[in-house]
Amino acid sequence: MPIATCLRVALGKWLFVAWRETLMDSIISSDTASRQSKIQEDTYFRIMRLLEENPEMSQRDLADKLGMSLGGLNYCLKALIDRGFVKLDNFQNSKHKLKYAYVLTPAGIAQKVAMTGRFLKRKMEEYEALREEMDLVKLMDRLCL
Repeated sequence: MPIATCLRVALGKWLFVAWRETLMDSIISSDTASRQSKIQEDTYFRIMRLLEENPEMSQRDLADKLGMSLGGLNYCLKALIDRGFVKLDNFQNSKHKLKYAYVLTPAGIAQKVAMTGRFLKRKMEEYEALREEMDLVKLMDRLCL
């Protein structure tokens, strides 16, 4: 392979590594508060989705299904109730009148729809970033051959 080609390939690899490190730095150094809010929103979304499917599910079952602690789930449910997205009703068919059903309110349903849109947008952005990186890796492989 001629020296000029080797230099071009080496420079291309170096540029690729520098680009990738810059990309990773920007992802890692993204605003922690916004990342935390996205994680919290995803958690609330998962809780609301499960409650919509099965409102009489116990907190313990919800926590198990979501892989959360019971205390963490209780905290999230309280926040959803305080925001008016979920309401607590007595479960009518229960022999134990202490059992409750968690029902999404109209505001909760609207919020869940909005969360779904934001979730899908985030996943599409992640997909596009991964696709661009894969295209660049393929290009670098072709240059090295």
